[in-house]
Amino acid sequence: GRDHRDEAGERRAVQALGYALALASGVLLALSFPQFGHPAFGWIALAPLLVALAGSTNTRKAFLLGLTSGIVYFTGTLYWITLVMAVYGGLPMWIAAILNGALIAYLALFPALFAVVMRRALSAFGARALAAAPLVWVATELGRTYILTGFPWVLLGYSQATVLPIAQVASLFGVYGLSALVAAVSAATA
Repeated sequence: GRDHRDEAGERRAVQALGYALALASGVLLALSFPQFGHPAFGWIALAPLLVALAGSTNTRKAFLLGLTSGIVYFTGTLYWITLVMAVYGGLPMWIAAILNGALIAYLALFPALFAVVMRRALSAFGARALAAAPLVWVATELGRTYILTGFPWVLLGYSQATVLPIAQVASLFGVYGLSALVAAVSAATA
């Protein structure tokens, strides 16, 4: 009896920690862009999510962790689209909010896909799979850019646009190369 309650409590605590880490990643991703934060946050933004994925036990939970990060990330960076649709598109504010919510939910599927792939890799290869995180992240950014009509906004590499020496890397490798570099630092941190 008592051991069973202790195990259940421990599982709930680990689950809560996973979601807290996923929220932290979403917040750090949003804060890595100029409006509210600093580009330095981008360098560690994926680390909490990757740590949560390492402790995740199944694909469904990994999907939910990635979705949580994605919703926070895109809500924090694309909140203003609601006002643009209302003011310049002539939509009622409530319709603009629903449409922007749908866009954010769609975009959040890409970090969720990242989380699922990374969870599967981590369960198969252990901590060595973290080396693949930059490639998986960039693959999801490429998907976001080209699937359906594409939405190449707020890519991780764009967070470094105000740091000129780092932004110059994009002249050699493009924004996706810069995204991979920033994601690699997060993976190494994790």
